[in-house]
Amino acid sequence: MDIPPGDHLLLKIMSLDNFERSLQDGYLHFNRVDCYDVDPHDGEIAPEDRKLAKQVAFEKAAKQTLADYYDQCRSRS
Repeated sequence: MDIPPGDHLLLKIMSLDNFERSLQDGYLHFNRVDCYDVDPHDGEIAPEDRKLAKQVAFEKAAKQTLADYYDQCRSRS
């Protein structure tokens, strides 16, 4: 995994046990998702990324931004 720029927000939710194991072993631990709580913001663009994505329009559809495109794609899944 590439390290994102210092001002880029990166979120990871994990159990305390996995967090401790990650610190001790020097890696990020990923588990399969066996349960899921409803997150109203799941799949949304991070706020800082949304600001940038609203500034990027398509050449042949200048009124549609990258943020619009992302939202449209996410609404299908």
